[in-house]
Amino acid sequence: MFAQNRQLAPKVKTALRALGVDLPFYEFLDSYEALFHEMAEEAKSRFESLVGIHEVDRHVFEDTDWRIFNLNPSRHVQFVLDDHFEGYGKKGATEANITGSAAFFLSDDGNFTSIVLMPRKPRGEIKHPDTQYAFKIATLAHELGHISDAEQRLNIDPLAPRFDLVAAEAFANCYALETLAARALRQSYIMLYDAITAQSLTDGYVGDIARQVLAEHERREIPDWQEHLDAAEAWLSK
Repeated sequence: MFAQNRQLAPKVKTALRALGVDLPFYEFLDSYEALFHEMAEEAKSRFESLVGIHEVDRHVFEDTDWRIFNLNPSRHVQFVLDDHFEGYGKKGATEANITGSAAFFLSDDGNFTSIVLMPRKPRGEIKHPDTQYAFKIATLAHELGHISDAEQRLNIDPLAPRFDLVAAEAFANCYALETLAARALRQSYIMLYDAITAQSLTDGYVGDIARQVLAEHERREIPDWQEHLDAAEAWLSK
């Protein structure tokens, strides 16, 4: 399906734009993988602290030896969390497909750098690379929310041992949702929004985070170009 759609994409997108359906990304016509790498390069230019975005094997993600990223002599920042946040940040503790981490490192002069890690392959039976990158784009957007937060010292300060976990995670989720909506990544947006909605019905800090996101973020309605496919085909047949 993906290969066939790529062949048809130029004509279909021309027709859709002629009909007023002008989107920055056309799902199933454009490549999630290409967009992921484009977003990663943009982020490394935009965020001063960001020195790398790495897709790694799961065993590296879950038991990271930071020395492999050549960050010495920087020190890995390890935040102190209250007991009721037990389980947060334990990379092997979740079966979620949207999973990654933003890590911060302090140099001797007090400056900090940051990197983003995520598993190369999401869990489950997600085989096609394009579908995998639909998940990984949502992960990337969330982790970049943490980088943005830290650089602005809003809820995360790499120089401080503690931070407001609920506020920081809510900020990153809102940042991700806004990013996905702005890029017309409808499926990735719905996937993340629906996951947050389900979490809002749970107890504990996970539910607290989700409820704060829903209070702060107004759901976006992202156009589905496939609803205009018949009109596009008619336009092409003229």
